[in-house]
Amino acid sequence: MTLVRRFACLLVFALPVALDAQQSQPPAAPLTFDAALDFATGRNLRVEAARRQRAIREASVRTAGQIPNPDLSGDASRDVPHQSINLDVPLELGGKRSRRVDLAREELSLAETDVQVELRTLRRQLREAFYSLVAANERVRLTENALEIATRVRDIAQARFDAGAVPRLEVLQAQLGVDRASIDLDLVRSLQTSVRATLNGVLNLSPDQPTEVTGNLTDRTASTPSYEAARRIALASNIDLVSLDRQAAVEGRRTELLRAERVPTPIFSVGALFNAPGEFGVGPRFGVSMGVPLFNRNQGEIAGSMAAAAQLRAQRAAEERTIENALFGIILPLVPLAVLAAAVSAVLRYRRATGVARLQLKWLMTAGSIVAVLFALSMAMAVTNLFRTPDGADNAVATFFQSASILSFGNDAPPCHERSLSRSSPCSRPVPASAPRPGRSIRTIPASSSRSAT
Repeated sequence: MTLVRRFACLLVFALPVALDAQQSQPPAAPLTFDAALDFATGRNLRVEAARRQRAIREASVRTAGQIPNPDLSGDASRDVPHQSINLDVPLELGGKRSRRVDLAREELSLAETDVQVELRTLRRQLREAFYSLVAANERVRLTENALEIATRVRDIAQARFDAGAVPRLEVLQAQLGVDRASIDLDLVRSLQTSVRATLNGVLNLSPDQPTEVTGNLTDRTASTPSYEAARRIALASNIDLVSLDRQAAVEGRRTELLRAERVPTPIFSVGALFNAPGEFGVGPRFGVSMGVPLFNRNQGEIAGSMAAAAQLRAQRAAEERTIENALFGIILPLVPLAVLAAAVSAVLRYRRATGVARLQLKWLMTAGSIVAVLFALSMAMAVTNLFRTPDGADNAVATFFQSASILSFGNDAPPCHERSLSRSSPCSRPVPASAPRPGRSIRTIPASSSRSAT
């Protein structure tokens, strides 16, 4: 029996340790963005700290629902009667207890808002680190290809030099290209290591953990919504607006509690008197007492709470206006780009068309060009008027570049598709001049070698 108990105790203590070790193990397979988000949500320390805040708020709800304890007192003296005992029971009126519970529950909803704020921050950090690592992996692959091509060019130049077809200068130029490609490869690999360490920090892993990711920079892109649709999404899902609404609701509950506390709390006393020689041996005692609210009726506290609620409503209106201006600053510059894309498409169709279709496209392009000219004139006049006002240009530029950082709809697009003012963003890090980029042809063969090979 003793052996069984020891085995049970060992199992109880070892099981949590084994589960914790299993949770701390990094994923073996390459991570997709969804898998990385799920992994980070369960391991990020800031999110865990925000979730623990909920336990504190739940304890506050229990504290607010507690009933005041009665007071028991007794005394003995040489006066008559010689002994006495009293029981004081406070009785809260005016719904004070329910108001305290409502206030604590509203503050509990703030804990959920804090969790959502941390999740939004985590999602953005993970998006930047994840797709920066994807871009770094692609740069490493392209730079390795460039080094391989430069090495082959160097070998060809060496072979031709051995054959006496080219001078020694061609070999030196080819070797210089190999050295440059090797340096660029070391640089992009160091950038890859740095970005991987950043991703490991978001995932709560050790910095030297060889985390592998899989994905494409064109993943999770969405079409541009209309202004009204984007405004509706922003006002419904922006976590800053939700937080301001919750804080205003908390102030409203606090005002109700302060008003309920105006009602005095009576204290009922029940007791007994003992040992009064010549009068009685045991006598009952009853009483009631309460504070009279003549001077202090929580006027200052109520006024302060109402002022705080009004301030929060004003902040919400200002935040809503900022979001609308940011949306307008994002969507408005897309209109000329859409007009330009439509014009290019129309020109290409006009070149391929023949006969009646070509004539129809000609009239359509003529009408479209007139509309585009009118639109350009109106935009030029608006911009001119804006720049004539004091600080108008600075405000317009700041509004445009701050638009993406103000909004957060939960779209997990790659960070390189977003606008950011941060110079430390992975998308704004300098790329070596000789490092190949996606969509561009790799050309590392010296011009003289190409001519001689031809």
